[in-house]
Amino acid sequence: MVKMRSTLIVAGLALLAVQSALLAQYFPPESPRPRPNPPATILPPDHQPPLVSKDDVNVITVEGKGTTEDAALKDALRTAVEKGCGQFIHSQSETKNYELILDKVLSKSAGFVKRYEPNPPKYSLPDANGVIRVTITAYVAVKEVATEWGEIQIVLQQKNKPRLMVIISERIDGQKQDDSTVASEIEKQLLKNDFPLIDKGQFTEVQRRDVSAAAFEDDLTKVIALSKQFGAEVVVVGSSQADYGTLEEVAPEVKVYMYGTTVKVRAVRTDNAATLFSENVSTRKGSRTKTGGAAAALQDAGVQLAKKVQDGLIAKWGREIAENQSVNLEVSNITFKQRSDLTVAMKKLPKVAGVQERPFSNKVAFYTVDIKCNSDDFAKLLSELKEWKLEVTEVTANAVKCKITE
Repeated sequence: MVKMRSTLIVAGLALLAVQSALLAQYFPPESPRPRPNPPATILPPDHQPPLVSKDDVNVITVEGKGTTEDAALKDALRTAVEKGCGQFIHSQSETKNYELILDKVLSKSAGFVKRYEPNPPKYSLPDANGVIRVTITAYVAVKEVATEWGEIQIVLQQKNKPRLMVIISERIDGQKQDDSTVASEIEKQLLKNDFPLIDKGQFTEVQRRDVSAAAFEDDLTKVIALSKQFGAEVVVVGSSQADYGTLEEVAPEVKVYMYGTTVKVRAVRTDNAATLFSENVSTRKGSRTKTGGAAAALQDAGVQLAKKVQDGLIAKWGREIAENQSVNLEVSNITFKQRSDLTVAMKKLPKVAGVQERPFSNKVAFYTVDIKCNSDDFAKLLSELKEWKLEVTEVTANAVKCKITE
């Protein structure tokens, strides 16, 4: 009798362990989430491991964890770079845009770890919460991290962050939603890193309806016009859709409603309607209620997309700095002959790589100018042109307006 009772207890405990592991797949606890990167997690300089080679490579042993083997290894590589370069990173903690640059650098951790041991890594079995762990010894290239840090810092210094507006139409099972979970996640990420956002809380009810209608109608022209009216230089616009999929039994007597989400966004300049980048994300999440399943899927998509939007902006700025940036120039009160004369004058400017004449109408000339500086510096060059009385009336990230004064 005692033996039978012991057997039943062991069987019951085993069943509970299996149920806990299955539930962890759909309802992960706090621990598996990616760790934030506040300065407090970085060791002070006097606690860092010493450099072990002339090539400034730090060797450090770290642990990573995640709900999959790939996630656990990525976490370990990120931790290795964060701790292996802790002395340098700590020295940058007072610089402008610190958290944004740190997050961008750590997102490239795999490229800074020259090798790690053992390879392939040895992973633990999932614990009761579904968390997998891995321990590696990583060889981190400190000099490369410092170089990457400097390059990103230059990008942010040379490019003034544009005023942004996020407009995402959202549907759950085909029903329009008043508020967008995806838009909220994107805004949180951008605000965390000091990107200037247009405060939609100041909109009137009529303005709010106009913006919502334009988004649901997928009327890009109207979205751009409204965004520009509210002072945005870049608008992140798109749509998100969460649809019920299946009811799945993840453990005995435990069922979850699985939702699939598809989100499409693009970032567009409001001054010339040029698309900066576009991104798509699809996710699948579940919960014990339909409302919870849809919310989980949308939030997961929003978190993924928020990082992609931020990285997309920085990548675009980096390319513009490395190459020539094009700006639209509008000059009013100008004659047809002056139009050609101004083209010749602009081509002689030190920061101008090329000038293309565009339409001319009613004493207004339009140009596309390739410049090796930002639009503010270009506007200053125009205002200082000798023999030309040019008054600059408007400057945005990618457009300049001026007029010839008598």
